[in-house]
Amino acid sequence: MDKVSAAGLPRLAIGLALLLLILGFIVGYGYGYGVYKSQPTPQPQAPANHWPPLTAGLRASPDDRLLAFTGIYDQSQYASRFLLDLKTGGFSAVESPGGWQDYITQWSNDGRSILFEREKIPRPVDAATAGLYQEKVQPMAPGAGKTGEPERTEPELLTPDGLAPVGEKVTAGFWAPDGKLIVKTRREPKALYTVRDGHVQPIDRADVTYYQNRSILEQGQVVYYVVRDVPGQAQQAALYRVQNGQVRQLGAAFSNIAWAYVAENGRWMIVCQKASNGTDWLWMLYQVSPQGIQLMKKNTVPGDVITVYWAPDFKRVLGASGQSLWIVDIPSLQVHRLGSQTDWKADDAIWLNHENAVVIAAEGVLWKVSVPSGTRQQLWKFPDRYWQ
Repeated sequence: MDKVSAAGLPRLAIGLALLLLILGFIVGYGYGYGVYKSQPTPQPQAPANHWPPLTAGLRASPDDRLLAFTGIYDQSQYASRFLLDLKTGGFSAVESPGGWQDYITQWSNDGRSILFEREKIPRPVDAATAGLYQEKVQPMAPGAGKTGEPERTEPELLTPDGLAPVGEKVTAGFWAPDGKLIVKTRREPKALYTVRDGHVQPIDRADVTYYQNRSILEQGQVVYYVVRDVPGQAQQAALYRVQNGQVRQLGAAFSNIAWAYVAENGRWMIVCQKASNGTDWLWMLYQVSPQGIQLMKKNTVPGDVITVYWAPDFKRVLGASGQSLWIVDIPSLQVHRLGSQTDWKADDAIWLNHENAVVIAAEGVLWKVSVPSGTRQQLWKFPDRYWQ
């Protein structure tokens, strides 16, 4: 799945997004400012009586050439899918049907397709079909166009009606390392299925909640590491290893967790609880193996860390969505503020795969922030005409 995805992102981020929507944040799509403006660059100010756009589902292609993300705008009634070429500065935007939101979930391994989830938002809707879609994309070839806009094809629906079992509805999904589509259903109990030849085959089931679903390759075989409710114990959660229909609990169950996050490589897991001071978080870092889990470290992390994003080297975690940006070292869990800015309130973020840097979406602007210096460069800004 995605880095912090959405896929796979802690649900506290969703709560933040909903709060922003309630407060009246609205999102639009925009034009390139030319990639990478040098420091010092003042924070752009919104026009009078305008709210900044909200960015969600920010994902970087494997080669870091393209950024894909979602914007919601016009009093949260409309959304668009965006592609930004970091080399040319060109972008393209495709509007979703009215009253629907397309959330970018994942890039394919070859960087030529994106997976997105289409769901209704609480507004009058146009005719459309909910589900998971694949959209094929590629950067514009040199000299093929003046704007440098990425090319894209008509999205393909991957979860047609009748795919899910009767009484269940597909709500999310991701591509496993072998390219197969994995889907999750909405209703309780929730379930994971793999899609093969237009049919679903069961993988795992949770009584109430899935905290995390992660698939990796082990000795050439796809294995799933999932954090979910312990059967019959809704207040208890545990990590399970699932392979070829065999399910095994790894380690003891956890109580009173805010969230649990398994890294994309399936070898680290963070379990988060409220700290005893009632303001910050208590993080517990576990090393994961096919045989079990081992507690490596506990530490208090600022309550300002609302969403987490693992670095590609799995040696650091970016904490964002609060006032500041934070870097948490792995496995020491030492915490450092990234840069001096203390009014970020980031919508979303992503690590770049081949640079020691992150991309931060905040108040209608995409920023590139170097690690560990915290130096920032403006990448792109939504145009004023889509702010309201």
